[in-house]
Amino acid sequence: MLFARIAIILEMLLVNLFTAHICSKKRFNNYIIVIVHLVFTALVAFVFRYFNQFNSNPYDGSGIMTVFGFLFLIPLTLSYKQQFKYTFLIMTYSWIYTLLIFSFSFRIGELFGDDDTAVWLALIIQTGFFSATIPLFLKIVKDKFLFILNNVDSKAMNLIVLLSFSFFCLIAIGNYSSVRGLNEFLSITILILFALSAVTSYRVFYMLVAANKHARALSERVKIDSLTKVKNRVSMYEDAQKLIDEEKMFTIVYIDLDDFKAINDKYGHQVGDDYLINFVNLALDALNLSGNLYRMSGDEFIIIHQGDGVSELCSKFSDLKFSNEETKLAFRGLSWGSASYPAEGNNLKDLLNKADLDMYEEKKEKYRDLAR
Repeated sequence: MLFARIAIILEMLLVNLFTAHICSKKRFNNYIIVIVHLVFTALVAFVFRYFNQFNSNPYDGSGIMTVFGFLFLIPLTLSYKQQFKYTFLIMTYSWIYTLLIFSFSFRIGELFGDDDTAVWLALIIQTGFFSATIPLFLKIVKDKFLFILNNVDSKAMNLIVLLSFSFFCLIAIGNYSSVRGLNEFLSITILILFALSAVTSYRVFYMLVAANKHARALSERVKIDSLTKVKNRVSMYEDAQKLIDEEKMFTIVYIDLDDFKAINDKYGHQVGDDYLINFVNLALDALNLSGNLYRMSGDEFIIIHQGDGVSELCSKFSDLKFSNEETKLAFRGLSWGSASYPAEGNNLKDLLNKADLDMYEEKKEKYRDLAR
């Protein structure tokens, strides 16, 4: 009977460690991780023996020995490179599953046999449950649970940790109470309710996280120009206002591409679109992470630049060179104007007006030069 009880515990432990392994980023190779777990398991076995001196039957099906399972957070923390609460959450989630299987198996075993027979029945039933449900459980872990972990912020992660640990404690307490005299049918009913509550709660979390991720994706899509793939007007207003709210110095550069309307009229909109895309690609290279480029509309762009050297940067843009292979259409230049916060304006409207006026003054000057 002792063999059956130990087999039950080792079976649970194996499922939990395997789940943690497939969900975690390995710090060492598999052989080292296995050796670490085997050595630690041997150490825990000695702790079991010491505990057995004070408890006449620590393997009585109450699940009290599962508390020792959390000692395996030590080798798990050493073996995998991730935050402790991430490891703790994976371990707790897996323990909920294995403890539920363990509890159902023991309660059903006790319905059909005495102490010795019940233990062997529990082992057979538990093995059967694991064999039937592990593929589905691991699929849920990979498709749903890891999705939650990888798409929540720190606060939500803390709530999930608390939820998981609470469910584990409730299941452990319910299982312990049933061993101490609760009716077996009532015990099984309570375990089923706990299981349904846990599954429903995680399902709700998954739906909320998925909806939030979808909303973020839509929000980002709204902020990106569909043609050039750079940020658009909405993003520019948000980013500039954030810098103003944080009282950080920056410069707005307003850019208008010269003769773009004539290009569209002569060559067509497809060539015009290619012209814009070529400009953006070269402009991003020239910008080289020293600021952000935004498409406002048509042939109008804005740069938000933090730091010095705005004139040098715009000179780079003016010197850009590219041409269309089919039409031989070359880059025709640009006009620009700038305004710095807070020196030339303390709100976004004034900064945009100032930069826009400067840009049109430059464009007018070019036309006057051409007319001479």
